[in-house]
Amino acid sequence: MTAIFLSPPMFAELSEHPRFAESVVYQFNGLLVVFVALGSIWVLLEIIGAFFRRSAARQSAGAAPSATLPVAPVAAAAPTVPPEIYVAIAAAVHCAYNGRARVIAVSPETSDTTWALEGRRAIFSSHHVRNR
Repeated sequence: MTAIFLSPPMFAELSEHPRFAESVVYQFNGLLVVFVALGSIWVLLEIIGAFFRRSAARQSAGAAPSATLPVAPVAAAAPTVPPEIYVAIAAAVHCAYNGRARVIAVSPETSDTTWALEGRRAIFSSHHVRNR
């Protein structure tokens, strides 16, 4: 009678030549373990997300928005950019940060190739010349 309780569970191992039903039960148990693990990770991440959402809501409720924010002059940017672009950028920043951020400056993209040159240098320095 004690040998039955000491034997490993049916889903823990397969015989050398398992029947079809044994294989299906084994695979079902494996999938069940995977889904339970993924579900528990999902629940844990949802709990952590709720914690961060609650703390962000407390911070935004505690910080009263100021009535007037200093605005950078539009004339400081490049003259070739139409004013509608500045309005669109300011609106996007306002929507993305719920009014808690402001645009300090807008400048056109520069064509600086320093990072591209550094990447090429790193690739070429990693190659070794073979002596024949």
